[in-house]
Amino acid sequence: MNPQKQGITDKLIRNIYGSTLFKAIDVIFNFLLVRFAIDFFGAEDYGIWLTILSFFTWFSVIEFGVSSSFRNHLTKFFSDKDYINIRIWISSGYKATTIIYSGMILLGVILYNLTGFEFDNQSTKFNWVFQLSFTMYMIYYIFFFLQSVLLATHNAQITYIISALQKVVLLVGILLFSFFELTPSLSFICLWFSAIPLIIWGLANMITYRKILPDLKPKFNSSTKEKIQSLKQINLAFFLIQIATLIIYSTDNLIILNRLNGTDVTTYNIAFKYFNIIIILFNIVLLPYWAAFTEADHKNDVPWIKTHIKRLILLWTLMAFGSILMLFLAPIAYEIWIGKVVHIPFELSFFMAISILITCWNNIFAYYLNSIAKTNLQLVVIVVSAIINIPLSFYLLDLWGITGVIIATSCVLAPLAIALPIQYLRIIRNKITA
Repeated sequence: MNPQKQGITDKLIRNIYGSTLFKAIDVIFNFLLVRFAIDFFGAEDYGIWLTILSFFTWFSVIEFGVSSSFRNHLTKFFSDKDYINIRIWISSGYKATTIIYSGMILLGVILYNLTGFEFDNQSTKFNWVFQLSFTMYMIYYIFFFLQSVLLATHNAQITYIISALQKVVLLVGILLFSFFELTPSLSFICLWFSAIPLIIWGLANMITYRKILPDLKPKFNSSTKEKIQSLKQINLAFFLIQIATLIIYSTDNLIILNRLNGTDVTTYNIAFKYFNIIIILFNIVLLPYWAAFTEADHKNDVPWIKTHIKRLILLWTLMAFGSILMLFLAPIAYEIWIGKVVHIPFELSFFMAISILITCWNNIFAYYLNSIAKTNLQLVVIVVSAIINIPLSFYLLDLWGITGVIIATSCVLAPLAIALPIQYLRIIRNKITA
């Protein structure tokens, strides 16, 4: 193996092995967090919080639009050891997200108060709590930009450490609330689940740039208008893809709550979180590949790309067999995890497993295509899928209940499962014949 290829592979392996332990801790505490959150806050209020969180998640499209294109350029600079440009782009990224999310806070609070919207069965005080939670989440997205820096510089394992620590603090807090018999409420959930991510990622930014990546510490006076302008020119496709992705994935809770209730949202999310283990395990391997693919493409290492796409497909096949086992063990797993508080229908588990596998398959090729900014075909297909998703979800919800929502998701994701591999093959063939 030549030194160039060995370098990319070594970084990839280090990230995968380094991520496994911390992601395992993150998963364990995430499952415990769901169990004790439902026990303390109740299935109804927890389901409403999940729906509110889905709304907050919509604003992550801005961070994704900036960070995705930023990550590709930063990886190239990091590969070339161009630290001057690295610091400039990091500073530009933080500046862009700070300006945008500050505007979102101002606009969101003004619109919320002008519309006079109120939550049913909640006190007037909750309206202030909601606005505070919204503000904290917008500031959290500014700090979350750190994840893109870590991923682009082949430090994916650190993102899992931060995420695991966040889950630990959330869980320990809930256990203490139960021990001291504090009174649960929807306001309590919103404040706790909004404040902790903000605090943890804020501290993570301080520690990372002081102890882990001191050479990459952003210097805001080094940011140039030209660099920010170049970011804007390449953000649109990522921005639109993320909006479409959120329509497909993050509207499910809103659709269910609109027609049913918070308990049904909780039921749906329990099945999702159980089968999401497949995505979590898959992403431990996949997540570092974005930077690796960018670097390999930058060095025109086509054999390395082909070899590792085949390995990811093999891993997906193993995950498919694992999902079948999880499906048959689901009733036992649900009872051990949640108890008999919530009943999960078998058909919901079945179609959730299918949706998860389609997502993993699509991500193999989307990661490669996004890493080299080849997004046109993906953009067209996913936008059309997003347009179809909401009416189809409502229609199938009326026919088959909450299971219909995940069937709709699987249907709109299916065209991507065909289009993305075709585009990948075309690009690779063109590189070989060039």
